[in-house]
Amino acid sequence: MNASYDTEKHAKTIFKRLLTATFTQADRCTDSVADSLAIAAVRMARQFAAALQPSERQGDESGISKVSESQIATGLIFEELVHDWLRHALIHHPQSAKSTYLHRFQRYLFPKIGALPVAQIRSPDLIPAFWAVEDAGLLSTTHQLLKDTIRVFNFAIASGYTVHNPALAVRTVLHRPRRTHRPTILLPERVGDLLRAIDSYRGPTTSSYMLRLMPLVFVRPSELRLAEWCEIDLKNDVWRVPAHRMKGRRPHIVPLSIQAKNLFRQAHRISGGGRYVFPSLHARGGVLSVQLCSKMIERIGFRGEMTMSGFRSMAATLLSELGWSAHAIERQLSHQDPRAVRRAYNFAEYLPERRRMMQGWADKQHGCGAFLSSGAVARCRHVPGVASINPIIEATIDRPV
Repeated sequence: MNASYDTEKHAKTIFKRLLTATFTQADRCTDSVADSLAIAAVRMARQFAAALQPSERQGDESGISKVSESQIATGLIFEELVHDWLRHALIHHPQSAKSTYLHRFQRYLFPKIGALPVAQIRSPDLIPAFWAVEDAGLLSTTHQLLKDTIRVFNFAIASGYTVHNPALAVRTVLHRPRRTHRPTILLPERVGDLLRAIDSYRGPTTSSYMLRLMPLVFVRPSELRLAEWCEIDLKNDVWRVPAHRMKGRRPHIVPLSIQAKNLFRQAHRISGGGRYVFPSLHARGGVLSVQLCSKMIERIGFRGEMTMSGFRSMAATLLSELGWSAHAIERQLSHQDPRAVRRAYNFAEYLPERRRMMQGWADKQHGCGAFLSSGAVARCRHVPGVASINPIIEATIDRPV
């Protein structure tokens, strides 16, 4: 490289020119804007320096090589890499998901390694940043951030920005979070108490309908919170959740029981004129918050004993005990087959059985307010398809044919 060329001095000159071109004397440059301009100046200076490197392989007489794209890419810094990854690798992801990824990087990694050249980042550069997140008690966030970082560096390798993935070794120095199951209720007596409490709950606007629908449809809480009226087909008794809102990026069909349809019709009187089934109480264009879901469980007296996600495990366990097939239950939970070959060729939806299962599950909840509690026998005897109730899980509804 030319000895007279000073990269740092050149970068400072570029930075001053960028400031002059961007702001007038009356304008005020914020710290974030100044950081962005500084990053751009350093990148431009490094690329100029790379262009001055002599060609050793081709023996060019002028001593100046034609810089390839991979050579220029060596000046790419980590923050720019993340933006490239979001723009290209996650092109089909919703903007909300991209914002979540970016927010994690901006909060935890950019202050530490955001300005480092990608090709020069090593595992010791990453470890202090992850330890800081771990020390804050955010174990799950630490491991999710690590997964994202590994994906980013895999993208960098494929794009020619670097030749190794320094994030892979970081997992060896992190604590593994203990896998815990979300609280749920499986005892027949407590299930009955839960359903009675839900039935007596009266919340603002459509929140009470969301709470009543949860045990009937047992989808993931976010899938219910973000439900749109265009997805609900009451004529054909189905709710079609599009792929982009599903965890597995696969469309999901929820057969609607008579009880679920009635609740959707009642909610339509309140929010049918808008986009969402459960619109926000405060934010225009938003939906009911996660915090409100937790508050509803707390207000009916089941804090620490039940969660919105717990309705899924409750339904899966009790439906299995009642004799419904594992295929129908797993498909209704939108779980993918763990066997890759079977998953690639099996597209069965088991809809006829799932329709019977969902209606039977709703009949049991609707017909006996106390679910399987022995105190509800007298009230449930007149309900079609409901036999006498045993405290132990028995055939309280029509079993699958």
